[in-house]
Amino acid sequence: MISDKRMRLADIDNAMRERMREAIIRDRKKTERMELRLPETMRTKLGQTKHTAALYAERMKRVSPLEKLTAGYSYVSDMQGNNIRDALKLSKGDAVNIYMLHGKVTADVREIEKKEY
Repeated sequence: MISDKRMRLADIDNAMRERMREAIIRDRKKTERMELRLPETMRTKLGQTKHTAALYAERMKRVSPLEKLTAGYSYVSDMQGNNIRDALKLSKGDAVNIYMLHGKVTADVREIEKKEY
């Protein structure tokens, strides 16, 4: 009876060892497949990330103040640096700063002409 139990235990031990060996082989094969795919996966991910970065860079360029100035726009502020968006907020004789592509001009308002756009 004890020898039967020992044999049964040995059989169970052998079966467990075989299953563990099979699991190790299966996991090694899976790891090898993943290692083979890793460089291509990294290239794909890097390409996607570069594309996303390029899209963000283009978006940022579109709203860049320097790009606006390069396109011929200017930025007008009062002498305290507050943005002037409405000509009717100015008075004759007010000093303003006009920021352009290669610098800033300080000017005095000589005339205000009302226009509706």
